Amino acid sequence: MDTIISSFTPILEYGILFLLIVALLVIKKVIKKFGGGMLSQLFSYFSVGTIFLILMRLFIHFVELNILSVASGALHFWWHVMFYLAMLSFFFGLKGMVDLADGKEDKIAKMISKWQFTSVVAVLVIMFFSITTGNSWASFYEGALFENVGLHHFVAFAISALVVYYLVQSKKKIGTIGTGIAMPFTIGLSFWGLQHFWELLTESWKIILLDDEIIEHVEQYFVIIAVFALIYSFVQLKKSIVVKTS
Repeated sequence: MDTIISSFTPILEYGILFLLIVALLVIKKVIKKFGGGMLSQLFSYFSVGTIFLILMRLFIHFVELNILSVASGALHFWWHVMFYLAMLSFFFGLKGMVDLADGKEDKIAKMISKWQFTSVVAVLVIMFFSITTGNSWASFYEGALFENVGLHHFVAFAISALVVYYLVQSKKKIGTIGTGIAMPFTIGLSFWGLQHFWELLTESWKIILLDDEIIEHVEQYFVIIAVFALIYSFVQLKKSIVVKTS
């Protein structure tokens, strides 16, 4: 059984990366199709969020392949930071769409420039600390209250809840576009949430005791469904634009 999981886990990981790249290509096509207006700039948040998800999975994969020498605690700390950045990108994109519907264009322009700067700085900081201080972060994270209580998972739940709130608002205020993405996006967030809940039960609270390899393997199925939902959200976004502009 362990041998089967060991051989199948890398295949699933490459599948996740492939699907995330597909999601990125779809949202890039949506941005190109819509043109250079304010909505197009807001859709770029979805692109940035997807890029953070790709970087997150690459980071995990590179550590597993020993391309990056990072301790388990540091790995968990940094991939959660990248997940937060991805969810915040989706949050800002949806919030901007709602603000646009409320006629707050000036507020959106300032928000876009600030988040672009913040995203670039965040990536550079993560790269620098991962490469130069990879294992020193393990002592900060491993065995600490932050890890044992699972606070990092609750942060993920809180940010995801914000995204869901603005999904509901976008459905109310933006019509076809909001309606098209609300349900699949919410399903995707639910499965990201299940991944974190699974980690909470198995790694933080240790209610379910399993080998790390099995825990990771189960997580991959949650992630695959979440990414499929993300792709479907972007496809629906593309269809809603066609309807809106036809």
